[in-house]
Amino acid sequence: MMTFRDARAPQVAGVYYSLDGGTTWTRPTSGLRVKEGSTLLIKLSFDEPIRFSDDSAAGKEALYLELQSDGTSTGYENRRAYLTELNGNDLYFSYTFSEPNVDWNIQTLNLSSLFGTGLKLVQ
Repeated sequence: MMTFRDARAPQVAGVYYSLDGGTTWTRPTSGLRVKEGSTLLIKLSFDEPIRFSDDSAAGKEALYLELQSDGTSTGYENRRAYLTELNGNDLYFSYTFSEPNVDWNIQTLNLSSLFGTGLKLVQ
């Protein structure tokens, strides 16, 4: 991720989800239940535009949101919604639940991959 020299880093302004391909965006107020075959889209909105040096989500497989279910911690049977698009102030992530008989209650989004490790600061 590339940022311009700011007094502060961009701040998360909101998190929204869609289960209908992005037609309707809902702000979560509690856990979200999903079933097999559901594609979950997540829109992470910031308070200022987000830009990568190439202005593209392509090749950014290391950027994901970890979907944490009831009582799990990071890295334990959590699904990863990978970055699919960036547009203005928004980053978009997607995950399709392909497991049979899944009724998953997503309680938390772990954003730690967005902060990266070993990222070069280019000025």
